[in-house]
Amino acid sequence: MQWSRTKSRIEIIDMEPGVFNEMMCFIYTEKAPNLDKMVDGLLAAADKYALELLKVMCEEALCRHLSEENAAEMLTLADLHRADQLKPQAVDFINSHAEDILETEEWQAMVGSHPHLVAANSPQSLT
Repeated sequence: MQWSRTKSRIEIIDMEPGVFNEMMCFIYTEKAPNLDKMVDGLLAAADKYALELLKVMCEEALCRHLSEENAAEMLTLADLHRADQLKPQAVDFINSHAEDILETEEWQAMVGSHPHLVAANSPQSLT
């Protein structure tokens, strides 16, 4: 967020306009009708602006859509945004589907970019 004393407006440069609109809708109504369409961005916004209920809603949506193809991304998102509900769900999912997930390009990319997640969250030695 950037505040300018010469202008009477605030520029938010680190968020897509649609995500901002959905966040504002949530702030006023406690509803997020487009949550599934922009859940990653809303999780980041909820974490940044301490909107705990929105964060929980985002985590629940992401947990419902965990798959072998996106498990590595979900674990990375959970770590980045301190998603305490999503992270253990992603770890459990990865552990129970390790044979297939370890072969995905997404997993290999995550191992290269976030090796601490593999070491810290894989009781079954997912290497």
